[in-house]
Amino acid sequence: MKLLAYVVILLLFNAQIAAAQVAICMKEDISRAAAQFDAARAALLDLPVPHKLDLDISPEAQQGIALLKRRLGDLVIAYMRCAASDSQAQKIEQDLNALPSATILHGRPTRKSNFSEPSLYGHGHLLEFHVERTGDQQKLIAVTASFTIRCGSDSVFLIFTLENNVWREILRWQSKPYKEVSGAFWSFGHAISPPDKFGNWYVVTKHISPWCTSNWRGILYSVLRPVPGSVEPREIFSDNAIIYLDGDDYGALQAQQSAFTLTFHGGSIDVDVHNRPWVKRFSVSGDNVKRIQPVAEFPRDFVDEWIVSPWAEAAEWSAPDRIAALKDMHDRLPKKGYPFDYVSIRRCDGALERHELALRDKKDDLYYFDVLGSASFTMKAVSRTAALDCKGTPAPAK
Repeated sequence: MKLLAYVVILLLFNAQIAAAQVAICMKEDISRAAAQFDAARAALLDLPVPHKLDLDISPEAQQGIALLKRRLGDLVIAYMRCAASDSQAQKIEQDLNALPSATILHGRPTRKSNFSEPSLYGHGHLLEFHVERTGDQQKLIAVTASFTIRCGSDSVFLIFTLENNVWREILRWQSKPYKEVSGAFWSFGHAISPPDKFGNWYVVTKHISPWCTSNWRGILYSVLRPVPGSVEPREIFSDNAIIYLDGDDYGALQAQQSAFTLTFHGGSIDVDVHNRPWVKRFSVSGDNVKRIQPVAEFPRDFVDEWIVSPWAEAAEWSAPDRIAALKDMHDRLPKKGYPFDYVSIRRCDGALERHELALRDKKDDLYYFDVLGSASFTMKAVSRTAALDCKGTPAPAK
């Protein structure tokens, strides 16, 4: 008798969940949201096409872009309310990209369009949805909706979690209103961390500032944590750097439970090097985010990074027994423009991996950087004279 009562209660509970889902999922809402998005997009496309090098966003376009992003969010939410609990990312992505609202002048990125070439049309010309799903433990679905603007693109990023068999939005991240194309989220990317033992997770995002005339752009990245009861996340960390758009490298993100890594190509202190691989790795503990090793892939790039980084960071990569002398040298070294030329690198004696790199400044003065390590580097010393235990020919004096 008790078993029968339990089964009846379970059936009633499941029926209530199903009824709640039916009440929430309204196919008409998807059609209505698509139509509203169509109207917002059509109005934006009807605006005068900006000049190919025009960086300013007109007041009318600012309003149109803001409305388009709002309608994009409404459309994704309406669709996700009706998505099955076991929906796969590929199916959701196909459905969103096949919606009537996505077919108007729709074009998936190719090597030529790639959402990076200056648009020949008005804002909102190309549109694409990209969807990812995390493992079963988290049950998160991330949706990125991107559309072109002049000289780049903008994106709306949403994360959904499964509650009572219904997908509910728990995080939204998008650009703030902007008067210039550089304010948009172009080449948007993200990585969601695995949950810790308490179920807490974070998401790290990156985007590049659109521009019309240069392959040197700003790359901005943020660490976000979801806020219970709100879709607006808490930004616990943000930073930026200058990226060089080298081929297909628009920056790559990886996130672990307690650390994340962003890699890209950026500038060098040597004009003849032009650009080098940059490694930005950070530990994440609660709301504390701190840069950690590795900070470079090669000894030469480590010297570059050690010179241009704030001393608070460079000190962490310096030999503790010579910290005062290294700080004094770090403070005196020039950091802006292209202050040095790399002239030699020599392998040094000893069991540890060790190299000496010689750099020449614009006054023809030589500096010798003694670097330990092969993956995680340490600055052992900086001297005006070459070490005697390093093999090879030292830098020639002028």
